[in-house]
Amino acid sequence: MLTVLKRVSASVFDDILSYGSIPMLLAGILAAGVGVPLPEDGLLLATGVLTHRNAETWWMVLIAAYIAVLVADSMIFGAGYIFGDPILKRRPFRWLITPTRRERVTRIFHERGAFAVFIGRFISGMRGAIFITAGTERMSFRTFLFWDALAALITIPVVFGLGFVFHARLDVVKEMLSTAQTGIAVGAAILLVGGYFLWARQSRRAATAAALAAGIEPGDPAP
Repeated sequence: MLTVLKRVSASVFDDILSYGSIPMLLAGILAAGVGVPLPEDGLLLATGVLTHRNAETWWMVLIAAYIAVLVADSMIFGAGYIFGDPILKRRPFRWLITPTRRERVTRIFHERGAFAVFIGRFISGMRGAIFITAGTERMSFRTFLFWDALAALITIPVVFGLGFVFHARLDVVKEMLSTAQTGIAVGAAILLVGGYFLWARQSRRAATAAALAAGIEPGDPAP
């Protein structure tokens, strides 16, 4: 079954490049937000290709794609937030989230908290399940949007850029896509962790300097 789906996806991707347009691709990204089984990464890749082929202004299309993705993700989140667990028993969401996948996603949330949303943007097969579960778990929309938008600042330009730059080598790009996303996820996690420790060290230095300026030796009890 997985092999058949991959063949169908490849065929659809080729048809999009032959007959599609930028507005149609953006509409497809939005449709994915209401449960239509369309591959977001493939649509973004095709958007990059068509942007180059049609000589569109790349940064305008990229911004439009970024907004479309965030709106689509917010619709999935909103469905879970508004309707709760019962929506997971309705089509097409019951196809998206099997009991086994729901258990796995819930475990990720319990272990990682809101950071699971950031992680989810890099896992195409789990992305929708994680986003709708964020809604059913009653995560605040502000928190969801922050982590989703932060991750999208990495994934969307990369996938779009692959299509734009390597438009003549799509067979290679499609093979590289999953590997590239894994590398991006690891790199982003390293940057975030490194940034946190750098911030913590700078904060400690600032606190020590403030204490010395006040005539208090570090480690002395407060008066």
